[in-house]
Amino acid sequence: MTAPYLIIRKDSFVGFTYYSAIGCASVAACRTLAAEKQPNGAFSFIFDTVNSADKLSGATRSTGFSDGNGNCKDPYIAERTLVRTAEAIRIEDRTFKGDSYKSDDPKGFCTTELGAKASKGKPCSALEVLTGTFVEALPKS
Repeated sequence: MTAPYLIIRKDSFVGFTYYSAIGCASVAACRTLAAEKQPNGAFSFIFDTVNSADKLSGATRSTGFSDGNGNCKDPYIAERTLVRTAEAIRIEDRTFKGDSYKSDDPKGFCTTELGAKASKGKPCSALEVLTGTFVEALPKS
């Protein structure tokens, strides 16, 4: 990731509330992103669970992809946390790659449920850690 700054904002989509950590190239770019209705930054982490006033978490489940013969390859689960202190944040994003699995869909589509089942309990295969220091509070859009 090459963005040295980030914003954290609360958004909603079809009644679903979530928080985003979105990367930006400068403080000025962060100010612009904070004002946008649908920001698109250098990177983004989504958090949909408020664990406490200082901790957020979220997860992504991937179906993997079909090989065209009813087999689904490379499913994964990504789990992320954001922990805030008075002057800093730490984001950890862990990926757990699953085993290939046979689709149970009549048309051969890979499913989120089976992808998650194939990935559950697997060792962490990738860890990204992002740390940041508080610079300024941005106005709410």
